[in-house]
Amino acid sequence: MKNGKMIAKAVTGAVIWSWTFGRALGTTILATSQLLQCVQNGSSSLRSCQERLVVTVTVPTGSNLATEFIEVDPIRCVNTEDSSCPNGCPSEDEDCRELVDPIHLSLTKSQVVANYELSYTQSFNHKPMEVVMYTGTGGSSPICKDGANEQHPTCGWYTDVQTGSQVPDSQGFCCPCTFESTWGDTLGGGSPQLARGNVDCSLLSNPLFLSGVPASAHCMNLNTLWHAGYNVGRAEIGYSIDVLFFNKSSSQLNLTEEDHRETISVTPQAPFQLSSDAFLSLQLLGDLASFVSPPVLSEKILLIPTPQGASPQEVFDGDKSRWMLVDKGRFSFTGAECDRIGTGFTAFRTHPEKCQRPAGTCLTNQISDLYDDDQQRVSAGQTPLYFLSQWGTVDLKPPSDGAQAALSVPLTELRHSIVVLNMVADNLKFVINRSPGKIVEAKVCTFNQHSCGSFEASTLDGYIIITLQNTGALDAAYTVTVTHCTERVLPPPTAQHVNIVSQSTFQLGPLSTFRVRAEDNEASQRRCMVTMYDSTGVVLDTKDLFFNTTETNMTEIPQSPGERDGDPLRDPRSSLTCAERCKLYNIICNILQGCWQRLLLFVLIVLGSFIGACAATYLLLKLATRTLAGSITSGLTPTEKQPAAGRPILRGTYHAQEKHVQHLPSIPQEPLPPSRSFWNRHFHSTGTRPSAPTHNIHNGWGDLT
Repeated sequence: MKNGKMIAKAVTGAVIWSWTFGRALGTTILATSQLLQCVQNGSSSLRSCQERLVVTVTVPTGSNLATEFIEVDPIRCVNTEDSSCPNGCPSEDEDCRELVDPIHLSLTKSQVVANYELSYTQSFNHKPMEVVMYTGTGGSSPICKDGANEQHPTCGWYTDVQTGSQVPDSQGFCCPCTFESTWGDTLGGGSPQLARGNVDCSLLSNPLFLSGVPASAHCMNLNTLWHAGYNVGRAEIGYSIDVLFFNKSSSQLNLTEEDHRETISVTPQAPFQLSSDAFLSLQLLGDLASFVSPPVLSEKILLIPTPQGASPQEVFDGDKSRWMLVDKGRFSFTGAECDRIGTGFTAFRTHPEKCQRPAGTCLTNQISDLYDDDQQRVSAGQTPLYFLSQWGTVDLKPPSDGAQAALSVPLTELRHSIVVLNMVADNLKFVINRSPGKIVEAKVCTFNQHSCGSFEASTLDGYIIITLQNTGALDAAYTVTVTHCTERVLPPPTAQHVNIVSQSTFQLGPLSTFRVRAEDNEASQRRCMVTMYDSTGVVLDTKDLFFNTTETNMTEIPQSPGERDGDPLRDPRSSLTCAERCKLYNIICNILQGCWQRLLLFVLIVLGSFIGACAATYLLLKLATRTLAGSITSGLTPTEKQPAAGRPILRGTYHAQEKHVQHLPSIPQEPLPPSRSFWNRHFHSTGTRPSAPTHNIHNGWGDLT
């Protein structure tokens, strides 16, 4: 019955304490009870019992100083079988201890972090670059080579470090001058299609391509800086709660002679701890649900820059604020996709219409691009999208004792942990340090305190920075809230609990979650109220927090050129070849479909046919003329072939080069014998030869005489 009264009294006390300190966010006693704890060692007749006091308390985030402590009233003696010694400890019992002075216990809590397990996936290049080399007329080599079996392609080969074999598709690709680009550059006006390497394809600038067809070789070069990529696991909450207990006489609890004190700690991984002399046991039961969940990073990849020659320890000890967390959707883990982190040689070499696209196509959205974007945001006072600095001071736990490396992100939201203290005591007192304080300054700044007093509306860039001062003589705990904001202004989701050393100041923020946000897009003056509470929930100070918001910088929408009714969608023909689209002789179809090679082939066929016809006509005419001349010569008599008696021999000659002909006087003709005359036999002449002068005249097709 007595024990029942004691337990009821303890529970009632716990309720009173909880109600009294309901507005305070420090350590809170949830329940106290006294019980007789017995330990059985396997024999039903042998039990070791002890009267103990059990206290259940909550420890909030930010309790890094001993601003509250529990004072245990002394028990007459401890370490006896039944915790009773009405006449004091017997002299023969060396383990018995009499408690004279109160035992003091203080609870502190370390920084709460979310630990994300890391597992390596692969490394990614910082910035793949495109390099252009010119070949042909005016280039370094006459021919651009990019074949898969080329021993010495224009771009060269990347080789595997381990095997020494050629990396497939690392030879890049060639973009030679096409008929269309040659036509446009030669006749003026240029080509309607973009040339990736801006090669001059004019026949006038490159005399008939005698030194080779101009071309550009496009090579993908890798940067010397690589980033190790790690998958990020789920969040595991990490912290430690320490209980320091001491008294004025070290001989009472077998404590060390140096400082008369002992500290025991519990963590989520080791939730139970016993003091060296079993006077106190500490058990961590768990956490109450927080108002804000830890960040979900499982869909991101952590990128850690690894400079050449740097050891892993040097990498881990480097500046972590510029490590990056990037969504997995921005990566290509196979290297077969363009414009992703991890784009490989195959994607660069095989992307469609590569020679008609600008240089650098397929190599955008790389790590360097995201890094530069975040640098610009930080320089402008905006919250970065990828840098780890957006989560505060992030740390890396290196792998140890078989555990993998973990990323530690600080959690500043209010979180209460429940612990149970089990001690040898008859009663206890809960002592809270209470000290006056004030709000020195309250302001709203952009990220990294780039500028203060205003931020862009409808963004998350309004970081609250509050300077507090403990003006009293004791270290104490305080609670700060931001409430009563003007319309369409969202305050921070949780209050902040801080411990401040006596006669010192403390700056709260900028924290990842301690922000204020305007829900509209307007430029306006805003206001919130900052309130400072002491450890008992009493308001110490209030201050108006004024700030301005600028108009939200909305994305500009391009102006439309007007109504576009468009034409009915045609059947897809992209898969058809030019031979399937147009007949060879259909010039208009070939022009409209852009089948320039077939059009050139048709023109060459027509020209070849015309030249062949002309050559054949020439040969036929020449053959016919020679045949006719031979027939005429064979039909003359020997007398006709000789000059007539008394005829003057022709001295003049015909000079074709000088176009001069000497005209001779006509000579009377004698009748030819009818039976032997050439003309008579072939043309049935009447017996007289046509009076035609027999001049030695060149007719332009050869000498017919």
